[in-house]
Amino acid sequence: MKLESGRTQDIKDVSMIITSEKNAQPLDLIEQLKEMGFTIDILTLLEAYGMAHGMDWLMAFYYENEEHLLNL
Repeated sequence: MKLESGRTQDIKDVSMIITSEKNAQPLDLIEQLKEMGFTIDILTLLEAYGMAHGMDWLMAFYYENEEHLLNL
């Protein structure tokens, strides 16, 4: 639900959850959230992952998964 709101503090909270859960698989999380009926902005989720793992990680993730992300 924090992802749906997209507020700055909520994105920071999601980042902390990602860090504590050691979940480095955003594509899996996107699919799980879709299956549960959530409508999220993928960019908001990636912003939270960038906060959790750093911009270098986010850039590498994007380049590795660009085609898949464009087709979501």
